[in-house]
Amino acid sequence: MHSQVATRVRLSRKTARDLPKAVTLFLSWLGATAVGVTSTAGTSEAQVIRQSHDQTKAQGPHLFSPAGDSLRRGSGELGRALGLHEDSPLTLGGEWFGNGSTQMSGGWAGAYGRQSFGQAGIIDLRMNLEKAKVMKGAEIWIQGLQYNVLNNGNNAAGSVQQINNVISAPPFTRTELYTYGWKQTFWDGQVQVSLGKLFAGYYFGAVSRPIPDQNPEIASGPNTNLLFLPPYSQPTFVGREPGYPDSTLGGVITVQPKLLNKRTYFTIGVFDGRTGLGPVGSVATGLQAGGNLMGPLLTMAEAGSVWSVGQQRLPGQLAIGLWNQSGRLTTPCAAQGGKDNCAIEDRATGGYAYAIQTLSAFKRQGNPGKVVAFLQGGATPSNTNMVKSSLTAGVEIVGPFNGRAKDSYGLGISWANLNNSTEAAWGFNKNELMLQLTGRLHVWRNIYAQPVISWLPKVGFEQAKENSTTFTLQLSTSF
Repeated sequence: MHSQVATRVRLSRKTARDLPKAVTLFLSWLGATAVGVTSTAGTSEAQVIRQSHDQTKAQGPHLFSPAGDSLRRGSGELGRALGLHEDSPLTLGGEWFGNGSTQMSGGWAGAYGRQSFGQAGIIDLRMNLEKAKVMKGAEIWIQGLQYNVLNNGNNAAGSVQQINNVISAPPFTRTELYTYGWKQTFWDGQVQVSLGKLFAGYYFGAVSRPIPDQNPEIASGPNTNLLFLPPYSQPTFVGREPGYPDSTLGGVITVQPKLLNKRTYFTIGVFDGRTGLGPVGSVATGLQAGGNLMGPLLTMAEAGSVWSVGQQRLPGQLAIGLWNQSGRLTTPCAAQGGKDNCAIEDRATGGYAYAIQTLSAFKRQGNPGKVVAFLQGGATPSNTNMVKSSLTAGVEIVGPFNGRAKDSYGLGISWANLNNSTEAAWGFNKNELMLQLTGRLHVWRNIYAQPVISWLPKVGFEQAKENSTTFTLQLSTSF
């Protein structure tokens, strides 16, 4: 028994040779600044990765939102440039997103200015322990995040739902140990366990995460490239869900039974809930290296199923979920002090659902394209939540023009019923309605430009002016 264990933990020569290169670079990146102290239904993760790799060779790498739904970041080119072999169990990559916005009309520009800027850079180092002949079905990873914002463009637009997912929670200048963890699959991929400092948006309500389609000729990539936040974090999660940039300690278990052809999944997760306590007591958990699972907790559960329809096997997905936040939950009213009737709760609960369907698949000059649509909604009876209920819909078309296989265009609309009670004193209107039109255009190699127009005929903040119009230009790349 002892000899078998020793054999399993012995790294291959290639792995041992590659490890110092990747670790040294990653630690050097963290040391350059002061560091603040997956579920896939229907197809095994290995199959999804192989499909993605094959499609990437033909179409180029696909970027995801920094607030969005890819646990693995980057194309791995950084590691290969530093000498890691393509078949190495070690991968090193990353992504960068930067955008600037101009408030063209309406909104809350008087308080927040007409121009805003935000950027997020993520470095991703991971090891496939099965490929390294250490442990079957296991992977470990670590990610670093550099996050900077100049002026809050979401507030300038008067948006509670957030028109720009790169701009998120303060503090607006941070270098942090973003996520790290261990992922293990059991019983031929029927059970997957993830433990560590996690990004909850990857596992729950992940509208933009690609459906694991079984037709490799369908264009890969996320279901939407919209810049507004709802497809990446359901509006009723705002102020509750740990994610970008405030990841937190937690654990997630996903079950995909063979009995249901691994096309149906059940996921449950428990996270350090201190980021969701409200204005009094909330903690920027992203700045902490660890966490606390002995205090307030956020518990989430989701069940869903995927399918393929028609001769083209067009993929679709339906999911429903529940969440529960414990702890002393507060509002701005409580933060102001001197009032006895402020909304304060010991618990908040809510539910959500979303549906995604690929409507069409086609080819332009031999390159695959697709049209995909989504619908999502959520509600909560909580008196301390920012958003009481919401409904969001969007459509994305990928590669519609000859010679532009990597371009995509999206249209989205999102409505939210806001918590405008005087007992909460959030300073919101009753409703917010926003529309967004975007095009994600391939520039060169792994570089993309994305112009975005956001229009809010109904703004969320009371002090903002109606008919808020914002132009944003985002640049992004993976490496």
